[in-house]
Amino acid sequence: MTLSPQRVFSLYEKYFGDMQTYKPAWEEIATYIVPNKRGIIAPPVPGRTAKEIYDSTAQHANEVLAASMNSVLTNEFMRWFNLIIKDNSLNEDHDVRQWLDSVADTLFLSFVQSNLYKELAEVYMDLGSFGMGALFFEDGAGDGRESDFLFTALPIGSYAIDEDADGSVNTLFREFRLSAATAVQKWGNNLSEKILSVVEDKPNQTFNFIHAVFPDRKNRERPYHSIYLEKETKHLILVNNYYEFPFMVSRWSKASGEKYGKGPGHIALPNTKTLNKIRELSLKLLGLNLEPPILAPDDGILGKFIWKPRQINYVRGDTNQVRFFTPQTNINYETLNVNALQQAIQDIFFFSQLQLQQGPPMTATEVERRYELMNRVLGPTLGRIKAELLRPLVGRGYAIAQRGGALPPFPYEVEGVELDVEYIGPLVRAQKSSDVLAIQRFFELGAGVIQYQPEALDLMDPDSTLRYIAQVTGVPMKIFRSEQALALFREMKARQQEEVKMMQDASQVAEIAKTAAPLAKVAA
Repeated sequence: MTLSPQRVFSLYEKYFGDMQTYKPAWEEIATYIVPNKRGIIAPPVPGRTAKEIYDSTAQHANEVLAASMNSVLTNEFMRWFNLIIKDNSLNEDHDVRQWLDSVADTLFLSFVQSNLYKELAEVYMDLGSFGMGALFFEDGAGDGRESDFLFTALPIGSYAIDEDADGSVNTLFREFRLSAATAVQKWGNNLSEKILSVVEDKPNQTFNFIHAVFPDRKNRERPYHSIYLEKETKHLILVNNYYEFPFMVSRWSKASGEKYGKGPGHIALPNTKTLNKIRELSLKLLGLNLEPPILAPDDGILGKFIWKPRQINYVRGDTNQVRFFTPQTNINYETLNVNALQQAIQDIFFFSQLQLQQGPPMTATEVERRYELMNRVLGPTLGRIKAELLRPLVGRGYAIAQRGGALPPFPYEVEGVELDVEYIGPLVRAQKSSDVLAIQRFFELGAGVIQYQPEALDLMDPDSTLRYIAQVTGVPMKIFRSEQALALFREMKARQQEEVKMMQDASQVAEIAKTAAPLAKVAA
C-alpha cells in the first residue's frame, strides 16, 4: 500500500462513511442516557444543559453499571491481574513465580501512577450506553511525565474501526481537534504553513486532524502503520510504526457480520424515551393545574388558544366573567406504568443485581454470592471485555516496560516463553473461592473420620493444599519458601529435633545412672 496522504484520506472517508449509519442511534442514546456525551452528529453547544431530560433513571443505572464494572474488574486499590506462563509447569517454579509477581507489581504501580483509571471510567460508561468503548494507550516515555503510560478514552463517533479475520479490531481511524498552539507543541515544524502562520496571533484557533493506524504486513517488528494528517489541507504530519496495536476497542455485544457493538443503552432507549415523555407531560399538566390559563370575555378568540400557565385567552359568548380554564386531571397514572418502566430500565442495566442490600453488612458468603450473581448475568460481556480491553492493555504495558528497561531481569527459565494474563480481581477471586470453600467443607465433614483414623490425612498433600489456597486467595508468592529452601529448612529442623532428642536421651541415661549408684552401693 502506498502511504500517500490522498490514499490515507480516502481510507478515512471509507471507514467513516461506514460508521455514519450508527451515529443517529448513538446521538439518541447520548441525549437520554449520557447527556454530557452529546454532539456525535453535530458539535455540542458549550455549557448547554440537558433540557430535554425529565427522568434520570437510565443515567443513574448506567453510572452504577460502569462503577460496578470498574470495581470488580480494574479496582485501582488492589492488583487485579497476574502474569502467568502458558507452559503451566513453569508457573509452579518458585523463582519464576516470584519474578512474575514482581513484574505484575511493577506494571500495576505504573498503571496507578498514570491516568488509566480516570480514562477507564469513561470507557465503561460508553460500554454500557453505546455498547462499545475505545482506549488509546500511548508510550509517554521521555515527555517528562510521572508515568511512561498515557491513556485517552476516545469519544464515540470520533473513530471508525475494522477487524481482522478473527474479529479482533486491528484498524482504527480517528478524528480530533487541537488548538494551533497545542499542535505546534506536539509536532513542531512538521505542520503545514496554514497552522504555523496563525500560531502567534491566534494560538487558540482549533484545527481538525486525522490519526490512522492499520496493519503494515511488510514490517514484522513494528507491524502497525501510524499516520497523522491535517484534515483540511491533507498535509502529512508524521509517519511512524507501532510495536503493538495501541487501541483497546471493546464491544458489549456484537451482531454477526457487524463491527460496531450494541449495549444496554440500545435496549433501554425506547423505554427511556417513553418514560421521559410521560414525565414531561405530567409536569406540564401539573403546571396547568397549579397556574391554569385564564378565559376572558371578548368578541372571539384572538389567535390560537395558549396552553401555558397564567396566559389569557379571549373567547366569544362563553361568559361575562374572567375565569380559569382547568384541564382534565382524572388521568390514571397507574395505567402509564411509570414504576414499571423505571424497573424495566434498571433491569436492563442490571441495577438490582449490582446494588448492595440495605440493612446490616453482608457476610463473606453473601458477598461471594453477590459476585457469583454478577458473573452469571454479566459473564459473556465480561469475557469480551477481558479479551478485547484488559488483555491487550496489560500486554502492551508489559511490552513498553520491557523495552524501557523497567522490568527486573529475566530468569533463564522464561527466556523466549510466551506470557499470558490472569485476572484476580474481586469477581474472579469470588469465582475461585468456591474451591477454598470446598476444601473447608471437606475438613469439616471429614473431621470425625480423621479423629477416628488420623492416617486418613495421608490422602492429602498439605503443602500443595496450602499453596493452592494461597494462589486462589491472592497471597503473594514471595512469602513462601521455594521447594529447595523448604527441603533444606525441614532437613535442618529434623536434625535439630534429632539433636534435642539425643540430648534428652543422654540426660535420661545420666539421671538413671545417678539414681542407680546409691542402690549399687547398698547391694554391695
